[in-house]
Amino acid sequence: MGHFFVRRNAGESSPTATASAIGFKLALIYATFSALYILLSDQLLYWLFSDPATITFISTVKGWAFVFLTSVMLYLLVRTQVGMALEASRRQREVNEEKLRAMLLLDSISANSTDAIFAKDLQGRYLLFNREAERVTGKTSSAVLGKDDRAIFSAPQAETVMANDLSVMQQCKTLTFTEVLTTADGDLTYLATKGPLRNDAGEVVGVFGISRDISEMKQAEARIHYLAYFDALTDLPNRSLLTDRLTQCITQTSPDDCQGALILFNVDRFKKINDARGQAIGDNLLKALAERVASVVGNGDTLARMGGDEFAVLVRSHLNNSQPTSHIAMMIVNNIQQVIAAPFVVNGDEIRLTLSLGLTLFPEGNDSADEVIKRADNALHKAKKLGGNQALFFEAEMRNNAEHYFQVERELRQGIARGELQLYLQSQVDANGKLVGAEALVRWLHPQRGLVPPVMFIPVAEDTDLIADIDKWVFEQVCQLLASAPLRERPLRIAVNISPRHFRHSNFVNWIKNTIAYTGVDAGKLTLEITEGLLVDNVNDAIAKMSELTTLGIHFSIDDFGTGYSSLSYLKRLPIHELKIDKMFVQDAPENSGDAVLVETILAVAKHLRLRVVAEGVETEAQANFLNERALVNHQGYLYSKPEPVEQWLVHQLRLGDE
Repeated sequence: MGHFFVRRNAGESSPTATASAIGFKLALIYATFSALYILLSDQLLYWLFSDPATITFISTVKGWAFVFLTSVMLYLLVRTQVGMALEASRRQREVNEEKLRAMLLLDSISANSTDAIFAKDLQGRYLLFNREAERVTGKTSSAVLGKDDRAIFSAPQAETVMANDLSVMQQCKTLTFTEVLTTADGDLTYLATKGPLRNDAGEVVGVFGISRDISEMKQAEARIHYLAYFDALTDLPNRSLLTDRLTQCITQTSPDDCQGALILFNVDRFKKINDARGQAIGDNLLKALAERVASVVGNGDTLARMGGDEFAVLVRSHLNNSQPTSHIAMMIVNNIQQVIAAPFVVNGDEIRLTLSLGLTLFPEGNDSADEVIKRADNALHKAKKLGGNQALFFEAEMRNNAEHYFQVERELRQGIARGELQLYLQSQVDANGKLVGAEALVRWLHPQRGLVPPVMFIPVAEDTDLIADIDKWVFEQVCQLLASAPLRERPLRIAVNISPRHFRHSNFVNWIKNTIAYTGVDAGKLTLEITEGLLVDNVNDAIAKMSELTTLGIHFSIDDFGTGYSSLSYLKRLPIHELKIDKMFVQDAPENSGDAVLVETILAVAKHLRLRVVAEGVETEAQANFLNERALVNHQGYLYSKPEPVEQWLVHQLRLGDE
């Protein structure tokens, strides 16, 4: 913004000064001409003529000539002066008109501007106070002009504004300030741009400025900052802010001085609570939980919501505390567990919560915030797997397990894409040892580690959608096998395990139908093995999907029956055809009365519901006899066959079946 004044360019003369200079030149010429005329004409006359009469006559003529010449010169002088005066008047009129237009434009801009526009003298007294300034202050210009800011604002605010004005006048340059002022609309934030006010001589005679209300912009900036660093539900710091604070804490902490601690915790069974009671109840529960935990977290520590039902407590280093940080962290854990012991009352419902907690200390070596969070997360997940409602410190073994877990996940993902999975089959026989079917199993032939057993990679796959990829591969292989020449005409049924995670996919049924259609397999030769855990979350959805698939001829078997959640009322409603007794019951049944009773109970349930039974893990004649003495049971186990690659199984088992 330029200085607020108008002046002529340096060296430019005024019209009056120009006219005076020209008039002076003409007068000087006239005087010079007159003097030379008189002197030279008289001397020349006496030099040329001697007759008095001639001299008199010529003198008379000379006099009239002088009168004529001086009249012409006077005329020229007057005309020049009048012309210059008229030109000067015209120029001045144009300047005045230009100034008037500028003043009218400035007045219009000032009057209609949505910004407050003002000007003050050296003492801070207002010279200009536009309509917007009147509106926001609630004061008229007539009440303000000639007075300073103390007539408008409180003493502290007026001092700030006047100090800013003084800075502009002292530095003689345009400056920008953020000023918080109490106005008729409340406390607002203004962006004030102020510059020095100068006279025609270029001297600073005051200050002028424009103030714009930026309150909404400031509020938007504050909101953006809040959303970036705070959780909207609980008003706690979010993951980003906790990570920033953790990073600062790590850089300020050394193992020689003291340690900090990070506690991660989440709510056991929260998803079931959320599904059963609704998201609104779940959100209110999380807010109530945050309030309780906040009451036992120290002022110097940070409670944050990491996302979902997961929270964190950052325990800062305690330089002057005689207790180890690990003890302090465990005290906080105990306080958290105590404060949530009482039931939460949400919308009239009492809900009791338990937490799984993971703890880690820092720094360890060249620690980073991500490494610390990862360690605490590993401990949290270990506590979760052990049943929840407990707190565990991170151990080095957890890190190794976590690294191995992610290595397996990465290599398994690559292995599926490279075709490293192999299909194995284990035979199922009736009480007479006759082949009636098989269970499809999967193995992973790793290029470096060789054949990887399922126990090493299936749990990892179950935690991700890789299990769906494995399910699809196995099911497609089995469909193609059953539709192939060796098995097309044989009355054999092959069972395929289906993961609960995959079964819950919305397109699961359509995928099964499409696979059956393009392979041309007889769906009546397929058995899908599901676990009891699948029925816990949404039994109605499970029944609907199973019913739709049974219309195609597919059979369903409940795998590992008796090891999970069993409800006879659900079992009666399910369109199942088979129960599969887990090997943990089968193997000790001949000698252990408890296992024997369980097996007999399962057999009784199957008989009353008219379901087939398959017993897993039959490895001895005693086990086989125990089962055969009590019911018609199909057997699966090493007593009859080990799992074999599909090519070997076709050769061995089908040859035995033919015999």
